[in-house]
Amino acid sequence: MKKIILLFIWANFSFPSISQKPNKINTAKAFLADVLPLSENGELIVVNKISGFQLNVIKKYLEKDSFFNIEMDKNKQINYKDLIVLSPKEKKMIYKTIHKMTKSKWKKNYLPEVKLIDADTIKLLFKNNSKKEAWDLFNKKYGKGFFELLKPIFIRENSICFFYYGYNCGPLCGHGLLGIYKKEKNKWQLLIIIDEWIS
Repeated sequence: MKKIILLFIWANFSFPSISQKPNKINTAKAFLADVLPLSENGELIVVNKISGFQLNVIKKYLEKDSFFNIEMDKNKQINYKDLIVLSPKEKKMIYKTIHKMTKSKWKKNYLPEVKLIDADTIKLLFKNNSKKEAWDLFNKKYGKGFFELLKPIFIRENSICFFYYGYNCGPLCGHGLLGIYKKEKNKWQLLIIIDEWIS
């Protein structure tokens, strides 16, 4: 009888129930709705796979153990703010997640309100034409520009998220940001900018 009770307790506490597991798709959708900058016409065009080059750049930035903001006070003293220190387990999970993204593509259920374009289509367009011709063709067929997105990487019970977006709109037009976001009052807020670029 003792063994049956112990087995019952072990089974109930060892395997989380479905209701305890957060729905990854809904969590990601809510995050993306909060943080993605909308285009002028309200439509987002997203490449269905982030480039290998961009993933390698992101991997390099995320090799660090800690991330923080630096502020200088009125006495010109440097203060470290919003410190995030990753555990070895978190670092390993982030690395594995990014590695999986080399093979995975965005699916419509994550991004129902966007227009997905196959990454190979973009590659061919820019490989077979000059930059100006490629952008002219892209603008005629699809619109002003496109986003490249890292799938959100959640840690600490979905309260912290690592995310990258890059927006490309021409040879000298675009911007991107790799950041750490924190959920505060049911809204995702940018906490730390790890890297940012503007073209």
